Amino acid sequence: MRKSIYAFSAAATFFTMASGALAQTANSDRLLIVDSTGNPIFDKSISEPGVGTAGELNAVFTLPGVTPGDPVILATSGGAHVVFLTEPAGEGLVAGETPIFVRDAAGNSVQVSDAIVSTFGTTLPPQVQLISDGSLELQRLAISQPNFQKPAFLLVEDGTLQDLTVQLDGAHGPNGGVKIFAQSDLPEPASVSMIGLAATGLLARRRRA
Repeated sequence: MRKSIYAFSAAATFFTMASGALAQTANSDRLLIVDSTGNPIFDKSISEPGVGTAGELNAVFTLPGVTPGDPVILATSGGAHVVFLTEPAGEGLVAGETPIFVRDAAGNSVQVSDAIVSTFGTTLPPQVQLISDGSLELQRLAISQPNFQKPAFLLVEDGTLQDLTVQLDGAHGPNGGVKIFAQSDLPEPASVSMIGLAATGLLARRRRA
């Protein structure tokens, strides 16, 4: 009897700790830029919920003395490269967020999660901006897609650090080129919560038996 109680408590503790640990990183967007030798030169994450009424902050990499530009102007007037990270098929809507859509090459409407804008390889001051789904600028950028000087690249997010070096022209980054990675929306804590609940339920059933 006592052993079953301890097992049940351990399962409940695991469920709480696992859910809490993953909740801290859930829906966290990240921009990572490394130099030609693999050393990080920029690494910033953006965690939900957003910051106040202004929405989430963007993760912006620039060289010293370079003022970040408006991402819409960079894409529509400066020829910046744009990657839209899109939601996986079947992804549910997040409560409190208005879905944002862009068009793929076939003209289909696709839901966007985040965007990355790079001016590498253009005549603009060098910068890379991660526009998170909680940023007010993501909607503006999506609406402006038809006016981009260069077609946007669409990539389905998978929760990992995805290599966008080619799409964002990292080869023309500072000091002989860089590699650019973006990570969008880590898995929701619901998945690990379900695992914890299942384990707790099985132990409770075993206890009754």
